[in-house]
Amino acid sequence: MSLQTDYLSQRISKMNQMNELLEELQKLENSREQVHLEEPSSANETKRLIELELSRAQHFSSQRSSILLNLQQETDNFVAIRREEIQQAELDSMALADLCGQIRQINQELDRMYEVNDCPICQECCEVGGSHCLVSLRCGHLFGRNCIRNAIRKSKQCPICLRGARHSHMRRIYGLAHFPF
Repeated sequence: MSLQTDYLSQRISKMNQMNELLEELQKLENSREQVHLEEPSSANETKRLIELELSRAQHFSSQRSSILLNLQQETDNFVAIRREEIQQAELDSMALADLCGQIRQINQELDRMYEVNDCPICQECCEVGGSHCLVSLRCGHLFGRNCIRNAIRKSKQCPICLRGARHSHMRRIYGLAHFPF
């Protein structure tokens, strides 16, 4: 929130500077229009008034050029900042889209992880209850209860990782009725 407030105050400050430069330019132009030549009484006085008017015009022109240059610089800075903001917003948008894609991919991988209700021995779907319910061995592999009982009886090891296994190592997986995979 503080960064956004700082950003807004900087933009307001830049806009105020631009407005001040425009007002100063307007004042100079107004003061230029208000200068009137008095009726000269002699040729020397006419020459002096012309030189004075020329000096004022040159001063006005240099001030005007300076103000216009400052205004152009402020405008260019403002445009450059705005372009950077747009580029940053595009980068943020691309990063967000990339993150959404990564989240989708992770969700798909998680969905695949939960596709464990098929027994790897018989390739049939395990029941929620009954003789072919989903059980786990100590190593973490999941099987249908009847299939793993027969496999342990024959080889006394997990058919996947070949670690030693006993009937007492089997643990039923509960909750499939409430949270089916």
